[in-house]
Amino acid sequence: MKREQQKLIKDLNKIIQRDLKELCKKYNFKFAYGYLYRFEGDFVYTAIVDIRPMYYEDLYVSLFIKPWILNDTYWKVQNMNMEKMQTQPKTFHFRGAFNINDIKYESYRIPYDNNNFSLSLENALRDIEKRISDHQVILNSVNVLLEEPTDYKVSNLSKAIICIYNEDYEKALTYLNESTEKEDKDVYLHVDSKGKTLNEYAFKFCKERLR
Repeated sequence: MKREQQKLIKDLNKIIQRDLKELCKKYNFKFAYGYLYRFEGDFVYTAIVDIRPMYYEDLYVSLFIKPWILNDTYWKVQNMNMEKMQTQPKTFHFRGAFNINDIKYESYRIPYDNNNFSLSLENALRDIEKRISDHQVILNSVNVLLEEPTDYKVSNLSKAIICIYNEDYEKALTYLNESTEKEDKDVYLHVDSKGKTLNEYAFKFCKERLR
């Protein structure tokens, strides 16, 4: 890639960051740390819009969906300092290290018009808005994830956390017994400093509440 192209990409990415801060308000998004985001019920939808060297003729959109409502449960299960965790900024629910993984990630490209770049960004925002609306038809509650919707990645460990959130500890134990070592990695901090996994914490948490 020529130096001129590299500079153009760098300059356009700066424009994206600047313009999204203003355009996001029109589409009921907030913007922070390079993310567009919106909390809708039990879920938070986040998106990154940028231009990448490999696809320099397009806007590259990455869309993530996370059941943020489960984070409090995750923190309780892992014996974290709830007072400290609950005072974190709301963006911590999607960009912090201590939360449940995304249930959906999709990326796609949208061509942009260099002569009308702001309109191209608006088109990207409209597309993100449409996709979120489509997901919301299905994702009206975190409990939907127990029904194994095919478009979303929901491990047995995640299902167990949902059951704990619902105080259904026996069902949570069923899912925990079915989870695998690989699924322990369903959260970013899947092993603490003592080498204890979330799965182990969840087992103990459920057993204590069933006594």
